[in-house]
Amino acid sequence: MAGMQHFDLSKNECIRKDRLYGRDLNHETLLSSVKEFLNYEQPASRIVIQKFLLKLRNVLEFIEGQREFAFYSSSVLIAYDAAQLSRCINEPNAVCNGGGNDSDDSWVRVFMIDFAHVFPLNPEASRDENYLFGLTNIIRLFEGIS
Repeated sequence: MAGMQHFDLSKNECIRKDRLYGRDLNHETLLSSVKEFLNYEQPASRIVIQKFLLKLRNVLEFIEGQREFAFYSSSVLIAYDAAQLSRCINEPNAVCNGGGNDSDDSWVRVFMIDFAHVFPLNPEASRDENYLFGLTNIIRLFEGIS
């Protein structure tokens, strides 16, 4: 984790942690930080996790299928609208699931970013195993706390 910013619903304040913050994280403190980012004490955060997992699996499917590029020093940006999560707490069916339609996920985003070091894939490699390794670990992290 290079850094994070999130809105803490319990404290009603924006929390920012710079890129240096992530350097000293271990497995336990990483889990704690992800839960903090998600406002995990709120049961509605489980809906955010499921939406993240769906989007992360879409990125995984793309990376598994592409055979042209290797992504070095690329990142995955994970974001959600905390104001929408706050509304989910008060109106879970009307807001989180789009009035019963689970396809309303526009308030949860997952993007591949930082493409300065994208190169053609080594001809001897069938796919970008390093990116797949990192992305799979992010998915496992979210699966473990869902």
